[in-house]
Amino acid sequence: QLQDAYKELGFDASNQGKVASICRNYDSSSEIWANLMAAETVGGDALGYVTKYLPNSYEAMLKILKGVQ
Repeated sequence: QLQDAYKELGFDASNQGKVASICRNYDSSSEIWANLMAAETVGGDALGYVTKYLPNSYEAMLKILKGVQ
């Protein structure tokens, strides 16, 4: 079912390896988003690390947040 869902979304999920790769990418992206949000919320050292090591991702997150109403 997961393979069918990914295919419907336009991903190349033609075999189990490709489905696993998509899942890993999704999991990594979700974890990065969570860390960015936590750093923005808590500030301090966490925000310093994010702005140093993930500056483009942090800026993209801020743009997304500004668009949310």
